[in-house]
Amino acid sequence: RLLIKFSLVDAGIDAALEAQKFDVALQWAATQKFDVALQWAQLALPAKLPYVYLKNAMYFEDQGDFRMAEDAFVKSGKPREAIDMYIHQHEFDSAMRVAENNDHSAIPTVCIAQARVCFQQGNHRDAETLLLRANSADLLLKFYRDAKMYNDAQRIAREYCPEKLAEIAREVAVTTNDPLQAGAMLEDNGEYQLAIEQYLRASREV
Repeated sequence: RLLIKFSLVDAGIDAALEAQKFDVALQWAATQKFDVALQWAQLALPAKLPYVYLKNAMYFEDQGDFRMAEDAFVKSGKPREAIDMYIHQHEFDSAMRVAENNDHSAIPTVCIAQARVCFQQGNHRDAETLLLRANSADLLLKFYRDAKMYNDAQRIAREYCPEKLAEIAREVAVTTNDPLQAGAMLEDNGEYQLAIEQYLRASREV
């Protein structure tokens, strides 16, 4: 009441939030301070509520209590912070749940982050499913090309990025040790001069 009377609600809320600096032994007391800050904000300064919830969320994240942090991030109006938190922890199911319930625009971000991990682990099919869900065929194509998985790259390009087919064929011609495969791919994509060169190369190697 005194804080309200003397227009010190802002300062009072900030002071209550600062109490979270106490060590783990005082965690309960710190949590109670957040409750006090919330009460003050609700009574005298409702516009401060998102800030209070955000500080609360950051506190719980620092403590490793991610579910409580998620709840506070969502209440603060910043579900993307909860999504990023879960992505950082590689908890992709939780990140997707928050995205689907609170921020559909973040769904591609979750898909791409999880796809990167899947591809690095050799789980290419799951990575492909995730990237196509994110409408990121270009990125999927890059992953396959970087991994020199040209059959898959050609398959994706044929369906989603046909303008890249000739480019992939030329790339195969430069990198492959199988000139017959390179020649066939180049011929399929109308690169006839390059295809002839690969067939001639194959005949010389016989």
